[in-house]
Amino acid sequence: MTESNIPNFNWSLPRAFNDAINKCKFETGDVLYPTLNGYAKWGDAIKLVDQFIQIESTGGLSENDSKGMSSRAIFQANWYSQITFNVIQTRDMSKQMVMTTQGHLYNILWKGELHELAHSTFEPPLFLQSDFGIMDINRPRPKRTEFDSKDKYFFALEDYNEWYRGEKEKTRNSVREYLNNRFSVLPNHIFGFGYDSTNSNSIEKMNDLKSVFEKNRFDYSIKIVSAKEIIDYISYSFAPTQEIVVFTLPPIERKEIDEMLKKALHKPSKKAKTTRFAIDRHGILLYN
Repeated sequence: MTESNIPNFNWSLPRAFNDAINKCKFETGDVLYPTLNGYAKWGDAIKLVDQFIQIESTGGLSENDSKGMSSRAIFQANWYSQITFNVIQTRDMSKQMVMTTQGHLYNILWKGELHELAHSTFEPPLFLQSDFGIMDINRPRPKRTEFDSKDKYFFALEDYNEWYRGEKEKTRNSVREYLNNRFSVLPNHIFGFGYDSTNSNSIEKMNDLKSVFEKNRFDYSIKIVSAKEIIDYISYSFAPTQEIVVFTLPPIERKEIDEMLKKALHKPSKKAKTTRFAIDRHGILLYN
């Protein structure tokens, strides 16, 4: 993974597009190139790439529309919104106009399948919670307003909760096995969590952990791997931005590790009456 590029996309996407990828919302005027060379000075860029994409018009949620919505609800709403862009060939500057969805463009940039410009249907990908719960935005949590009776709502909610608990347990067990097999080396401890380097909350969590460890002279190392690395352990296909952060921690007392993680991760609401902290809500900790 390079710091200047969003990882795991076929097309090159500088970090300036973090918000666009996290929300699945490109804006009018955005220009996208297949390689990082394209983002050089314009005169140089057209000599270094064969084609590029220029966004002409977009739909999707405005800032006001998305207030109070979760990041994944925003992603899903934008996924199905309309977008128009031109595919421009640099050899003669000819244009092919494409009218499709933001989600279709996301898939093109992810998989590099620019030749598939027909109006194909793509479902949004899966995302990870930091504790490795699955966020399937095609199966959102039921809302009371969607049902004409409380009984129907509670039945749908219980069905959803049962599904979610089962998927979360399977995923966590798979990640735990992966961490044990790949990273667990005595006498060090391992802490892993789901991460998205385009998401501000993930970035903040990573920075908070590093800050607390460094302030307390806590020796550690970090490895970041794509969530697709666990494909041998679980048959999900995750969004390309989904990664697993693995902290290798020194062989010290469990109590000290717990205290360090709590300092970094525990952020109770000001209105909370209790301040319970559970490491399992933030990731997987393997003691050795």
